[in-house]
Amino acid sequence: MRVLKAGLPAVHKSSRGVTLVEMLLAVAILGITTSIMGSAIFQALSTERYWFKDISVTKDLRHAGSWFARDVINTQTATVADGAPAEASVTLSWTDTDGAPHTVSYGVVAGELKRTYDGQAITVARDVSSAGFSRTGKTLRFALAVNASRGATETKTLDAYGGMLQ
Repeated sequence: MRVLKAGLPAVHKSSRGVTLVEMLLAVAILGITTSIMGSAIFQALSTERYWFKDISVTKDLRHAGSWFARDVINTQTATVADGAPAEASVTLSWTDTDGAPHTVSYGVVAGELKRTYDGQAITVARDVSSAGFSRTGKTLRFALAVNASRGATETKTLDAYGGMLQ
């Protein structure tokens, strides 16, 4: 305890404190460092937002293609005529193994591709700019264009074979 008490007055006498110039310099350096770090973080978050939009668009394209391909496998009749130009919507129908009839339709409503199966509608893609459905023999073609980030458009075309299509 004696050593500690004896050492304190010596330290206290030698410390002068901090001058105003030193304090202002430290605050300025801290402010510059904070603004550089804040700018970097803001830029990283902005870039991530664009990447997320592109990933979401790609996911929606794949999701819509999967639904359509699955439905075409079962299809027995389709509203698009063989060899006709692409149409903005399509209705597919079939009868399952239990003899129950099913109908599914695809169409764009307010920028969303809707799939209506036996009267129940779900959204399978968002930010849709155009959709086209056409038929060549037993193959149904599905072309979808969606709005990606920064004004770009991403498209996907899927040909699905309907073995039971008449």
